[in-house]
Amino acid sequence: GYLAWGIVPTTGAIQNERLEVLKERLLGRLNDLSSRIPEDLITKHSILTPSCGAGSRTEEEAKKVFSFLKSLGETMKQ
Repeated sequence: GYLAWGIVPTTGAIQNERLEVLKERLLGRLNDLSSRIPEDLITKHSILTPSCGAGSRTEEEAKKVFSFLKSLGETMKQ
């Protein structure tokens, strides 16, 4: 199976969200899980997703959501 993280908000909260905060949140949760499951197994079976659909967001907000997802994906690969 796979773990879909739903890590990037798609509510109005995206307007004030910062990438560094999301990175810290993701790495913290990854660290918590890796105490019970090997980290390489987690990362191989992870999908970074928005928390919900982005269809109700403005174009600017949707771009921010997917830009954050791209950056977080690069963080997971490190």
